[in-house]
Amino acid sequence: MRWRSLLCVSCLLFVLSACEQANNSEGSGEESSQTTSSNAVTFRINGIEKSIYDNDNEGDVNATLAQLTTRIDYAIFRSGSKIAKGSQTNDATNYGTISAEIDDGAVIVVIIAHNGLGKATINSAEEVKFASNKTTDTFYALLETNVTKGGTYNLTVKRAVAMYRLVVTDALPSNLAQMKFYYTGGSSTFNPTTGYGCVNSRQTELRDVAESQIGTTYNAFSIFTFPHQETDELKIKITALNAGGATIIERTFDGITVKRNVITQQVCAFFSTGETYGDTTSPTDGSSFSFITNADWSLIDHAY
Repeated sequence: MRWRSLLCVSCLLFVLSACEQANNSEGSGEESSQTTSSNAVTFRINGIEKSIYDNDNEGDVNATLAQLTTRIDYAIFRSGSKIAKGSQTNDATNYGTISAEIDDGAVIVVIIAHNGLGKATINSAEEVKFASNKTTDTFYALLETNVTKGGTYNLTVKRAVAMYRLVVTDALPSNLAQMKFYYTGGSSTFNPTTGYGCVNSRQTELRDVAESQIGTTYNAFSIFTFPHQETDELKIKITALNAGGATIIERTFDGITVKRNVITQQVCAFFSTGETYGDTTSPTDGSSFSFITNADWSLIDHAY
């Protein structure tokens, strides 16, 4: 009888151990961008629409997604609920290939590739927020489809942002440490469903000035925004700051046209315009406009 009792206890312990292992295998709920299951659905970015700025030195038409962006964040929705999410950084060998365990049926897949310092928060297919509300060069894909386990879906990402670029033609002064850009008219929150910005943002960006730039001319400073529509307008206040944060000179430019996948470039002698503190300048009929259409980005040139 004793050996039978011992046998029963041993069997019971074995069953409990097996159950515990099965429960642990369900996962911790942490974000994941890959799964090894043969039933995984795979989404692969195999194309980049509009991959460079213009035909000068902004990029290579053959640039890869890993060269253009530093991270990918994605989320998958079904009936308004988020059923999967994950992130990748561009040092991953599988960057741009996403696998997820999801049941068959209708889903909306949102993929955001960008250069932000932190993860993008994909709240829904209509709202994506970025760390510290900072907008960087950003690409996106949105797919509405009925998935099948084991299926692979190829996607092309599109650029979502507009760029404003200030080219300072006069020499940078010796006490210059930073250029501060405060701008309104664009958005720091993105709607993947429409492809446009979805809030009225007050955006601020700081650009450090390297010691090697002091005294040199034709220095460029770039900022990004999500336009609310195909063509939008920004009001930009630009402040030159010294190392202590004090203002050297400040100028405001109004009515700056921006467009998705287009650089709006303003060329001006920022420091050599006489008494310009608080000056407000708008584009005039004498401004020059040029479009580069034989590259993936177009360029609008404003000369003052």
